[in-house]
Amino acid sequence: VRAKTHAYEMTEKTIRLSSGSSATVTTKTHADGMTEKTIRLSSGSSATVTTKTHADGMTEKTIRFSDGTSMKTETDVRGMTETTIQFPDGTHKTTTRRSDGTSYTSTTKRHANGMTEKTTQWSDGTFSI
Repeated sequence: VRAKTHAYEMTEKTIRLSSGSSATVTTKTHADGMTEKTIRLSSGSSATVTTKTHADGMTEKTIRFSDGTSMKTETDVRGMTETTIQFPDGTHKTTTRRSDGTSYTSTTKRHANGMTEKTTQWSDGTFSI
């Protein structure tokens, strides 16, 4: 394990395996309190996790993968959580969990012919299109 610290509150750690491959973890803390952690594999793929707490108490966590997929979770002070996954083909899926325990998932998919398809599934099993 090799570690070095940079200015701007950034830390970098590299782990080397006996097979020759390695992983580098970079952690950066921004002035506004946002933290950013990136894991980069020697194969070239990577993922970045960003965490931020807003002034109103809402927390936001985003994970971005090098293949173009991303996942964002927002939680408000009442406990309602919204998670959105966006896929490289433009499809995105959002799940909202309310503080009362109910939830629903909306899926939006854009087709090559320009058509947009949107479906919603509720926690009780019902669908709406």
